[in-house]
Amino acid sequence: MNSRKHQKVVVTGGPFLGLVALVVVALGLGIVNIYFTNEQNRIGNQIRKVEKEIMELTDKNHDLKNQIASLETRQVLEQKMHAGLIRLQPIAEHSVRRVGGIGGQTVASLGPTLLLQAAR
Repeated sequence: MNSRKHQKVVVTGGPFLGLVALVVVALGLGIVNIYFTNEQNRIGNQIRKVEKEIMELTDKNHDLKNQIASLETRQVLEQKMHAGLIRLQPIAEHSVRRVGGIGGQTVASLGPTLLLQAAR
């Protein structure tokens, strides 16, 4: 039994196993690098797609704002009034806020009611 304790253990192929381990680690790092590069490209494509959608929606929003502005002109509102599509409504007393002014004068302000006034 004593002879077994003092026997030398010889490992053959040590440099070869080290080289194989180095190649496996290098391949693993290469695969991880390819994965992260692909993920970066995929996310970049998604960002470009979202940026393109934002630009299209911004342009559409600008066009719609211009359309709203043209529909709110006095001339268009008067045409709609004469066509009977909209009508004028007198200001209700409960929609008027009276605020004490300077020298006993009162200033009236409209409440949340939207009113259209006819051209004079």
